[in-house]
Amino acid sequence: HNHAAEIDPMRPRPHVGPQVGVIGGGIAGLSCASRLQELGVAVTLYDTGKRGPGGRASSRLWRGQVADHAAQFCEARTPMFVSHMEELLRDGKVKRLAEGMLCNLVKPGVVEPLDDNAVLRFVGEGGMGAIADAAVGYLDDVRKDVWVSPNNGIRQGPNGKWLVRESKSVERPFDAIVIAHNGKCAERLTSRIRARSTHMLLRTRFAAKVGSGGVGGGRMTLNSMYSLLFEVPAGTLPVALGACSFVQCEPSLRLLSNNNAKHGAAAGSTENQNNVAAAANEIWTVISSGTFGAKHKAPQENLPAEVEREVTSLLLEAIDRVAGLPPHTLSKRVTATKLQLWGAAVPLNVWSGGPYTWDAENSIGIAGDWFDHSGAVGADGVGGAGGVADEAGGGGGGRAVSAAATTAMPSSIESAWLSGRKLADHIADKQRRGVDAGLALGPDGGTFVPTTGGGFGPSDGVSQSSAWVTPPDKSSGGASGGSPRSSGGSSTAVSEATEYLFVRNLSYETTEAQLSEYLEQAASLGAKAAYTGAAKFGVDSSSSAAATATATKSSVVAAVTLLTGADGRPRGLARIRMA
Repeated sequence: HNHAAEIDPMRPRPHVGPQVGVIGGGIAGLSCASRLQELGVAVTLYDTGKRGPGGRASSRLWRGQVADHAAQFCEARTPMFVSHMEELLRDGKVKRLAEGMLCNLVKPGVVEPLDDNAVLRFVGEGGMGAIADAAVGYLDDVRKDVWVSPNNGIRQGPNGKWLVRESKSVERPFDAIVIAHNGKCAERLTSRIRARSTHMLLRTRFAAKVGSGGVGGGRMTLNSMYSLLFEVPAGTLPVALGACSFVQCEPSLRLLSNNNAKHGAAAGSTENQNNVAAAANEIWTVISSGTFGAKHKAPQENLPAEVEREVTSLLLEAIDRVAGLPPHTLSKRVTATKLQLWGAAVPLNVWSGGPYTWDAENSIGIAGDWFDHSGAVGADGVGGAGGVADEAGGGGGGRAVSAAATTAMPSSIESAWLSGRKLADHIADKQRRGVDAGLALGPDGGTFVPTTGGGFGPSDGVSQSSAWVTPPDKSSGGASGGSPRSSGGSSTAVSEATEYLFVRNLSYETTEAQLSEYLEQAASLGAKAAYTGAAKFGVDSSSSAAATATATKSSVVAAVTLLTGADGRPRGLARIRMA
């Protein structure tokens, strides 16, 4: 099966028992949906991908060959995931990555083999997307290329049912919802729901390394990385680089991968002329560091031509250096390039409160690669153990880390798969479905723990402290306020030294996520740039000056709360807690 090919549309099966909507078609969402269906629960999976679900475990057919542009391989360490991968191996969906195919690039032109050959590593047959395809082929109801808008894309109806807006005119009801993606879209998607603890855990900041967060300011941190596919004549780069090289000697790079070495020449090609052409050329993938991604960040969906030229040139020059080639070798020999900015790339910290979350009162859960399974999970070469040189590093598996822990294993395909499966088991069990999980906030609850290696390598740096999350503010009430029930963690008040500031005259349509993003921009870009871009974030000119002053007053905005009246309607006023 060629994972790069179109996936056949799935026919929904008859409704059986509770019906669950899973938002997000990455590995966590696919794992959760597959397990729910296996347990007899009717499930619908929503994915925005035009080529089909998969998330980081996706590939594309480019220049007559399959190329992995995100995760480059997958590690399996826990018995549960090892069993799953061995089943895929028997079905011909994956193959073992041979020993000696991975190495560390420690100095320009100098490689050292990894010394952990006992770890099971896999690549998809015909590309990493084969791992996702196996799950998609099992599911009955996959809604491809459906954009669930962050603005009221999900809501709770009067009867308590969840409603998912599939289009302007269609809303589908569900008994429960699973959020299986992250970043600003997930934050905005949940900004108006009653399950406030769920929203608090989906708030996101983007940075190349994890900051301290301040007292009660724990928040998921995602980095941004560039992925560059490039084609060169076979033999241009040294054979010693193997299939995947973890770059340790160049601050702008993290991973260099030879797709031909992993999949064979012309893997995925169906035409003889493509096979002949591909045999003479190699397709490589290079993943930048988070620091490089942050320095050269641009509009993700529409990279300006000048940015694309500059970033491509800088990455090719960096590869020349680490491979020990003369300057400009690649720029002279490259026959094609394709650049992608991965805006919400890899989590640099993980939630220690459990392998997933579940809000029993509101019937909503979260699954993802950013839940800690310390000590047992593998990597992906892109974020952890797994492939893109899992820019987060390895994974974790068996136990949640304590609140005092300072670092955790990075996110991975394995951690995403385990998170989705375990959440599905919780939802399918009628008794467990009535019990919260993973939502203990406050100083005595879970914490966001920096991952080992930071942004896929020590040069990006990590904070050596974990940070807890302030419980929802019950005093604000309404849709933007706190849930009336306890989040399961301590509701200890914030220190008296905490400073609160207010922003007035906000548009009634402004969300907490929009204002938070605006404040982050104001702090990083300065008052003039932030003021100019205020409208983009729903912040009008009369309030942007105050908001900018707020953001530049402190380096850390710990929490943003939109205040509402007794009727639950917005008041155009926000309270901002500074760390």
